[in-house]
Amino acid sequence: MKIIFYASREEQGFYGEAEIEEVEFFENPMKILEKYKNNLFLTEEEFKKYIEDSNKKWGYGKKKKKPWIVIILKNIRKYPKVVKPKRFIPVCGKYVKEDEYEQILKKL
Repeated sequence: MKIIFYASREEQGFYGEAEIEEVEFFENPMKILEKYKNNLFLTEEEFKKYIEDSNKKWGYGKKKKKPWIVIILKNIRKYPKVVKPKRFIPVCGKYVKEDEYEQILKKL
């Protein structure tokens, strides 16, 4: 399975892709830091700040309703140019069907 990277701000479009190697779920975000400290796209300080901000959102002492998710990627590839989508894509993203993916690749 692939994930396609899309920017919804600045120059909107598809920027690259990667293969999803594995998906892991964690109840405690500090376990993520313990396991993947040197392989996160955030620094340790940024990650701790993200946790702190999440605690403010959910409330200190309250359990987050959904688990923390780690997506392990491989074969990460940045496109040589940004590919504009045919239609608007919401910030939450969308599924890209095979024919649309082929159209993205043709525009590279």
